[in-house]
Amino acid sequence: MSESEVRSQKSDVRNRGFVLLFLLVIAILFLIDPAVHAQSIILKTGQKIETLGVRRERDMIMAKVQVGTGSGEVGYNVAQIAKIEFPEPRGLKTATDLMAQRQPEKALAEIEPVVAYYASFKDVPGAWWSQAALIKVAVLTALRRDGDADALADQIQKVVTDPNTGRAIQVRLSGSLIHKKEFEKAIAICDAAIKESTDPPVLADAWVHKGDALAGQKEWEESLLAYLHIPVFYSDQPAFLPPSMLGSARAYARLDDATRAKKSLNDLIAAYPNSPEAAAALKLTAKDLLELKLIDEVIPEPLGGAHQDHTTALASVKEAIARNLDELAQIPIERLLKERYEKFRRIGEFAGDR
Repeated sequence: MSESEVRSQKSDVRNRGFVLLFLLVIAILFLIDPAVHAQSIILKTGQKIETLGVRRERDMIMAKVQVGTGSGEVGYNVAQIAKIEFPEPRGLKTATDLMAQRQPEKALAEIEPVVAYYASFKDVPGAWWSQAALIKVAVLTALRRDGDADALADQIQKVVTDPNTGRAIQVRLSGSLIHKKEFEKAIAICDAAIKESTDPPVLADAWVHKGDALAGQKEWEESLLAYLHIPVFYSDQPAFLPPSMLGSARAYARLDDATRAKKSLNDLIAAYPNSPEAAAALKLTAKDLLELKLIDEVIPEPLGGAHQDHTTALASVKEAIARNLDELAQIPIERLLKERYEKFRRIGEFAGDR
């Protein structure tokens, strides 16, 4: 091979290398979230400053600006700024889509960097922190991390200026009131959101929390109606379907409708097998089974559990069997068969009844 051919091959290799490097740079620029660069600052005087990026330094927003062929930084006090025009972060839509696909863990991974980036700008108009944090609250709620969700909701409430976002946070915080058994306050917050909001996620969350508060008051019919708003009107809000289905099942059980209670639980487990609500449904206690009329009696265990005192446990079982046999022996066989048939009809469903 001649020297000129070697030089030509080396040149081709370099050119291909430059092309690959250029493509790599383009790919990296495409993947970088637009929210981290090219923001515009609008001052209260009306002046608009185009920037190459911004950062926060105490009460100052430091703007990177073009200076000749280079760049420099100019500081603006937050009080001078009417708004910073941040491009919408892709993470907002990605996280929302992942929630719709019932993948809260992946949604959390997408939304956390957005929340972290905007944390230093959360009191600046135009920042996406409140919107991103609100999505994170919904994700944490779906993951049953209620303590983290409430803490973040409290932070949002301190800085939010948008009325709809404020209502969403109020609804979220009503969950804490329900845990404290302050049911009337929680219902009042939910009713206000239902009356004033037009945002489907806010409305769905309000109906679920209202159902929870009414259940806490043992208002089972009203609680059921609240939960049923979700599948009827907000079926496109999947994050709220599992809690509404579990709440409906419990309300049906309290209303002595074992068939619908069982169907709600089965639908929940089938549609959302990995949800915390499905896990709760699969961990029914003896008390739950008694309320659903799937069993007739709970035999109390001796202190420490049956394995700690076999003699007392066996005596309790013997007494319960003997007592129930005596009671059943007094029932005419025709009535006994009829009641047995009705009991199992309530528990299960024939395929033709669906």
